[in-house]
Amino acid sequence: MLNAPRSRYCADRVFRSGRSKLLQRDRRTCTVRSSKHHHTVLATMGTPVLYTYPLAYNPFKAALILSEKNVNYTSKYVDLFNGQSLSPEYLAVNPAGTVPALKDGDKVIGDSKAIVDYVNNLGGGPLGGSEVDQGLASRWADRIHKWDGNLFLAANGGAGAAKLLGKLTDFKMKYAEARSKQHPELRDTYSSKIASMKAADAAGQDAAAVRANDTLLLELLDGAEQQLAKSSFLAGPAYSVADVMFTPVLYRLGMANKTGEYLKPRPNVSNYYNRMKERPSFKAAFGAAGSPLTAAGALGPALLKAQLASLTGWY
Repeated sequence: MLNAPRSRYCADRVFRSGRSKLLQRDRRTCTVRSSKHHHTVLATMGTPVLYTYPLAYNPFKAALILSEKNVNYTSKYVDLFNGQSLSPEYLAVNPAGTVPALKDGDKVIGDSKAIVDYVNNLGGGPLGGSEVDQGLASRWADRIHKWDGNLFLAANGGAGAAKLLGKLTDFKMKYAEARSKQHPELRDTYSSKIASMKAADAAGQDAAAVRANDTLLLELLDGAEQQLAKSSFLAGPAYSVADVMFTPVLYRLGMANKTGEYLKPRPNVSNYYNRMKERPSFKAAFGAAGSPLTAAGALGPALLKAQLASLTGWY
């Protein structure tokens, strides 16, 4: 597994992310070598799998940490809107029916923060090492994780987006109800998932919940503005897990067309975000989401499937 103890080396493959590097490994430990860097990452005999969706908020965190730690992995697309994430096959991987999920050998982690913590502590220690205040980095990461990027987008995406998400959510709940009847052994799992979807939908209509989420966002941005006046990154002079967690927040603002509104009054955060966009990990994590074709390719078929199900009653 990724966190297995170190052992002897044997060169047998090429690392696929970034510049070509020699990956030396046995079943437990990988050492990545390049002309500029030499650091250790851990890996399985098989490549770890990240289950993801290109437009979803939480998978960005997992993709960033995997890229920053130079972990070789395979991405598997799980459609959150056409029912695939609620299929019995995916629920066998992640009973929560959410993304991201990281499968490393027999170990499966189905929470974005847990994935970030797991990968951050792989070989070589946490990002930033002794250059950053790791306690401060952890506190930042924990606080940022409390912000709900999905609630923010639902509340700020406009009436058209809200209507679209409403249709897709209705389809997913009916899909889950149909699968529950077909798979009685998963009835409790589907009941839990339907309840969580209803709760998320209700939160989007709850003015108090939206305000609380917005208040937390402002606190995060103002705190970052102050911190970035003193250091290049959120926890010191080097990139850390805090930056992994914060960058998707800033990207989410853009998805809601709110970047200028929130960052123009905060020049330190704005400059910081521009620097984050220059990192190779940014393209690895957000490249697909930044393409106009991604939204059309992801949402179009799901909407068609939802419409057909509505007309036929077949879910």
